[in-house]
Amino acid sequence: MGRSLRVERSQSVPAVPGAAGQGVVARLVTVAASTSAAVASEESSPELLNAAVMCGTVAPLALPPIREVQVHAVVVKVKIRDRETAQRRLREEIVPRVSQSPGFVTGHWAWKDDSGIAMVVFDSEGEATAMSERVPGMIVEQEVTLEDVEVREIVANA
Repeated sequence: MGRSLRVERSQSVPAVPGAAGQGVVARLVTVAASTSAAVASEESSPELLNAAVMCGTVAPLALPPIREVQVHAVVVKVKIRDRETAQRRLREEIVPRVSQSPGFVTGHWAWKDDSGIAMVVFDSEGEATAMSERVPGMIVEQEVTLEDVEVREIVANA
């Protein structure tokens, strides 16, 4: 008895006509056989995916267009004087205020010993620059000393 395949798409990108070997790259699909399950993707199990395409169980999917976006980060370095007070203020005031700023994408604040660093990512260089100009006004000298503020372009992430 032949094995039946059930195919589920993990992304909602439109199927395109074509057969294996015509330069159409398949995006991640889950192929579940009646007795076992396997994952076929660009990186693994091309034979399983080709078999599913050839028997007409699944059509190859077109890769969505890659969109290049240039985001920028504000990098802030501080020396911590009062760790407990600085942490409380960071959580109660700084993080909520920064995360509501125009163009905010994500932010990370870290420390080691008496050194603190923040990397806050924004949609554009202009929004990052505007935030970098507001940073000195957020500093309370009894808690931290501002050592450096700069805007950098994000070139990769994972």
